[in-house]
Amino acid sequence: MPLLNLLPENFKTRGSEKRRESAVLSLVSIFILLVSVFICLGIYFKKQSALKDLTASKLEVKKTEEKIENEINKSDVLLVESRARNIKGILSEHSYMSQAVKMVQDKLIEGVYLDGFELSLDNKKRGEEDDSLPLKIDIIAKSYGIIIEQIAVWRNSFWIEDVSVGKISVDPEGKINLSVNLKVKRDIVFYHEPEWNYGLAFLISKANRHLKINDYSAVVKETGRKNEKKIKINFGGIAYNKEALVSLEDNFKSDSSAENVLISYDLSKKDDFERINFKGSAEITLIDTPIER
Repeated sequence: MPLLNLLPENFKTRGSEKRRESAVLSLVSIFILLVSVFICLGIYFKKQSALKDLTASKLEVKKTEEKIENEINKSDVLLVESRARNIKGILSEHSYMSQAVKMVQDKLIEGVYLDGFELSLDNKKRGEEDDSLPLKIDIIAKSYGIIIEQIAVWRNSFWIEDVSVGKISVDPEGKINLSVNLKVKRDIVFYHEPEWNYGLAFLISKANRHLKINDYSAVVKETGRKNEKKIKINFGGIAYNKEALVSLEDNFKSDSSAENVLISYDLSKKDDFERINFKGSAEITLIDTPIER
């Protein structure tokens, strides 16, 4: 009995095409899966490498911190000196307006009163190129004669380089209101060692109103003796007559704490105002007296 084929003629062709499509889809799926696995593995290993680098960096930082801490802990003196240097650095950059106010107040003579105070720490704003600061003050005085005396005191001050008078008015009570513009040394508003200030105060105490000290510096010298130091000061300025310089030298030499006093000048080289330029140096013995407790 013959066999009958009831299937369509293209049935076998369609079946083989479906199998090929299925195989292609399977291969694409496997390829995508493999790519995804490789990508995940790459991310994982990269993350692990980053974690290792981070851990190594943390260990390095920790070792560095421990090394610094060990170096500091080796000596208490090192720690104290480090703090002292930091404090001194802060002080050296900090301006002391109160010192400028005190200087002005200390220079006021009887019958003159301070009424206003304005100090600018930026001299470039006013076109100043030197190392001075503009200081404007307002004062009240009892008479014009007192004002003249006050200006003379200012002109002879170490800290004040120039004096110019501004607005003048008289109130109903007869008191004189005066505005004065001063140029003061920049050093006045910055920190200095106590020895520096001591040497300057010593120098000013030996000077007189016929001298104008413009330059000053001080260096501390150890003597090897307990509580004793020597301050080497160098200074210079102008004198209005020779007698003022002789008096300055005599005042130094009459003080037992001063030695190696040297003041030099040339009378043949006076300036246009007949003033004498001079330079000087001296060593001052400073003894620190312990405070009894």
